[in-house]
Amino acid sequence: MQNFVDFDLWFIWAGRGTMRTVDETIDLFPGRIFCLRPRTFYSATHDPARRLGVCYLHFDFLTPDRSVTTPPVKNLPPHHCVLGDVAMNEGLLRLAVDDVHSGVAARVARASQVLSMVLTSMTIEASAAHAPPRERAYREAVASVMRRVRENPGQMASVDELADHAGYGVDHFGRIFRQIAGVTPKEFAIRVRLDRARHLLRDSAMSVEAISRSLGYADVFFFSRQFKQRAGLSPTQWRKRGQEPARGVQHLVSF
Repeated sequence: MQNFVDFDLWFIWAGRGTMRTVDETIDLFPGRIFCLRPRTFYSATHDPARRLGVCYLHFDFLTPDRSVTTPPVKNLPPHHCVLGDVAMNEGLLRLAVDDVHSGVAARVARASQVLSMVLTSMTIEASAAHAPPRERAYREAVASVMRRVRENPGQMASVDELADHAGYGVDHFGRIFRQIAGVTPKEFAIRVRLDRARHLLRDSAMSVEAISRSLGYADVFFFSRQFKQRAGLSPTQWRKRGQEPARGVQHLVSF
């Protein structure tokens, strides 16, 4: 039984077993991933002949003022789903675990980006599982673009480039991206960059100008204005609120 606000991400990369909750029994096999909720009962067993291999991350959801929270159910990823490309996802999560344990601010920030990407993939995959083939293709294309943006927050790819990556025309890509992600591709890219900026401001000693350059901004004043428009504080004011040591992986979400 979990008794706190914190969450756990479990990814099965080897073995076989069974997970039981109050409501269901779930087969465990490579590719199955869980977002384990607080105050929820879970019981897992494994086949001794095929022992489970699990990557896991402990994390919190934070509101913009950095208080720990439990998001509304509609904003949470599914309890579990199956992700393809087991080797790739195992590698990403092992990297995130190593990053967190390193204690290096920039690496902890990268781990948070990986976590955010995986949680988004869970939501998209769960929705796509019951969608018609065309919608599944749209969701996979959008998920691929979102991964590209999260993995390269400083590149500032144009909407034309993102549409080309997805394999659609610009107008059509913009429509399906907004339908699935709830925001335009440009706004999503801005949010990813500013999310990264918040982590760097909190967890590193980089100057505001250095952070803006690392995120692809040519003008630090434009970066500062854009940051304040969305965070309500300038980058310097945000940093002055105080720096706290990372506890697991902290995933920042706004409601």
